[in-house]
Order: sequence, then structure tokens, then C-alpha cells
Amino acid sequence: MERNAVLAVVVSIAILLLYQEFVIKRFYPPPSQDEIQTSEPQAPPAAANAPSEVNPAPPSDSGSANEAATAEVHAAANNQLVTVDTPLYTATFGTSGARLVSFKLKRYRTTVDADSPPQEAIVPGQAGELPIGVELRGAQGVQILSDTGAGYSVNKNGLTLQGNESGDLDFQWSEAGLTLDKRFSFHADSYAIDGQVEVIRAPAGYNELLLSWSKLADGVQSALSEMVFDHAVLLNGKKLVQHQFKDMQKGEVVEGDIRWIGYAGRHFFGGLSAPDAHNTRAWLKTRDRTADQKLLIPITPEGAKIPLSLYLGPKDVDVLDKAGHDFARAVDLGWFGFIALPMLHVLELSHRFTGNYGVDIILLTLVIKILFIPLTQTSYKSMQ
Repeated sequence: MERNAVLAVVVSIAILLLYQEFVIKRFYPPPSQDEIQTSEPQAPPAAANAPSEVNPAPPSDSGSANEAATAEVHAAANNQLVTVDTPLYTATFGTSGARLVSFKLKRYRTTVDADSPPQEAIVPGQAGELPIGVELRGAQGVQILSDTGAGYSVNKNGLTLQGNESGDLDFQWSEAGLTLDKRFSFHADSYAIDGQVEVIRAPAGYNELLLSWSKLADGVQSALSEMVFDHAVLLNGKKLVQHQFKDMQKGEVVEGDIRWIGYAGRHFFGGLSAPDAHNTRAWLKTRDRTADQKLLIPITPEGAKIPLSLYLGPKDVDVLDKAGHDFARAVDLGWFGFIALPMLHVLELSHRFTGNYGVDIILLTLVIKILFIPLTQTSYKSMQ
């Protein structure tokens, strides 16, 4: 009986390997370039060079026209593009508002075709909204001050990093006594980007800074590729909170210990954290086919220095652990995570040698069967 069981397992493995090598590759070849339809980020409309000021709405006020009026728009005119190139990604910033315009993941393709373009992680909102916008907000009746369209200066025209090199970009904008400074530090061997937003001489009446990340909530993508981020996530203390875009229509303010906000899909995650900020709140809202998340951080009249951490990359537990700030919690393994996580590490270890997750799953199954042989034998005896 035991010999027959082992023989059945060996035959099953052989059938799976032969099917993958001779049937899948022959009858289901990769799609041709003509079949692949990739969607580039929509060209956003032009905006004025000066930041906009609009009438405020309380963070809990959903659907307000003022939120749309303060959307961070990437200005096509007078906008200098600054590129950061590393072995892992190519990031492009625009000096208009110091926004992140593009983030291409070099090791991941849009489709399964090896010749398809790198996966783009930035999808502008309906009106061209882009990540890492800054707003200053005060009490009811105080106008919201946004850096939409602000003409930032930058200290470098671009960066190219290799090995374990690091580099910085410093965006600065000043007007009417107010100075906003956005600094970003890049590392060639990491998807994590460190940063800092500094507010100098904030106008009277402003007591809160908002860091925003907006994206298209129902973007159009090829039938052969997935949407990179299909729902919103945030970490409140130790609790992972997930929201489908359709459930964010009314708007919501989340209070507590907000560790980070972001977006996630099946294979990728993007997170924004202000690790040293206190009394931080989160604002979630979907409007005009645009998902919008904001970190609301208290500031003083003298200004503030707010450290940031940004992550855009794969939902790989080890990579996320290395990035820190509890970004690894974005990988939701459910109630049995304490069992699933060790098994995931075993799969990854096996994959280093086999390069085939199908084989890895079979091997893991065999290992589990071997470990449970005593219990299985006891069960057989009980049935007899």
C-alpha cells in the first residue's frame, strides 16, 4: 500500500512536469506584441504655476467640490522632469508641485511577454492627480493652501544609482514668506524611498499638513494584464484596514495610530508613512473615478519637519520587512498567518533551487505529508 502511494505521487509529478513543458508551451504560447495593449498614464491637463487656494471643507465632508478643486494636477507647462534610475526602478518627478509622475518597475513586466514594457505603478486620477501632494489646512473658514502647480526648484537634473549607492533630490518652493521643502533619498538596492517634508513659516491659522496620494480608481488596462492597485489599505496600530474603492464614496476619517496609508493589488503594494508624526489621522475618499488618501499631520505656526517613507514595489514579505515601518503587514495572510508565513518562507527557499512554483508546492506537500506520517498511521489504525 505504501509503495503504491509513493508510485502514485511520482507519476503525478511526472504528469505535471510533462504537461507544463509539452502542452502549455505548445498550445498556449505567449501573446504576440499585436495582442498586447498597454496603457500609459493619461496626460494630465495644464495648471497654473501658482498654488491654488480654495474654500475649505472639513475632512469628514464627503463629495465636496472643494476636494476636486484642490486636486494635485501635474502641469504640462513649465514642468521639468527629473529622473532617478536604479537597477530596480525608474522614477520620474515633475517640478510642478514636486509630484511623482512615473514609477516603472524594471523587474516586472506589464504582461507575461518578456518583451512587454516595465510595469507602471503610477496611474493619475481623473483630473491628473498625482502622489505626494501637500496641503495646509486650518480651522473652519480658513482657506486650504495647496502646492498644486507650484514651481519647485530642484538641486539636481537626475540621478543614476548602481550597487549600494544612494542619492538625494531636494525640491523647494517659496512664496509670500512660506517655504515648502520636499527631500527624497533613493537607494539602488531598495524599493523604499526615504524623505522629509519641511514647512517654514506657515501662514497664521494653519495647524495641519496633508500628504495626499491620489490615483484612478477604475483605470482601463489590457485584458492581458492586471490593475496594479485595486483597493486602498492602511495600517491602524496593528490592524490592517482594507477598503474597496466603491466603498469609499462617502469619505471617511480614520483616527488612531496610523502607521501608513497606501494601495495594494494581488502582487504589488504602494505605501506612504510619516513614522515620527503624532496624532496622525487618515482621510479616504473616492470621487470622480479617483481614489484619494491623505495623511493629516498636526503642525505648529513655526512650521514642521516631517520624515517620510515611501514604498512602491512587489508584495514580497522579505523585501517589505527590509523596507521597515511595518510595510510587511500589507501582505494579508489571514487568520492563519502564523502558519502561512513559515510555509511561505519554505516555498521561497525551495524556489531558489527549482525556479518553478508548481514543483515547490508539490515538494512542500510532500514535506507536510512526511511530517504527518505518525498521525496518518494512527488514523489508519483507528479506521481499521
